[in-house]
Amino acid sequence: MLLQVCKGAKGIVFLFLTIVSFCGSKVYGQTEFNTDYLKISINSKGYITSFKNITKKPGREFSPADKPSPLLSLYSDSKKSIMSP
Repeated sequence: MLLQVCKGAKGIVFLFLTIVSFCGSKVYGQTEFNTDYLKISINSKGYITSFKNITKKPGREFSPADKPSPLLSLYSDSKKSIMSP
């Protein structure tokens, strides 16, 4: 059943939001996600504060420190505006 829900872009967004909602029961100041190649840091307001290549030393930072990016933004077609956290 989970595979049926996950089909298509809407399913991926639904699955991501479901996972985040289960993880959201605890409030953390900074959350980090790591792979063998990449490290992403997200602050408690939902902004990406670090997006780093960790395959080389020193790791290359792709996110400017003075301009955090929202993890998710929504566009309202009727209002012609972008909503961020």
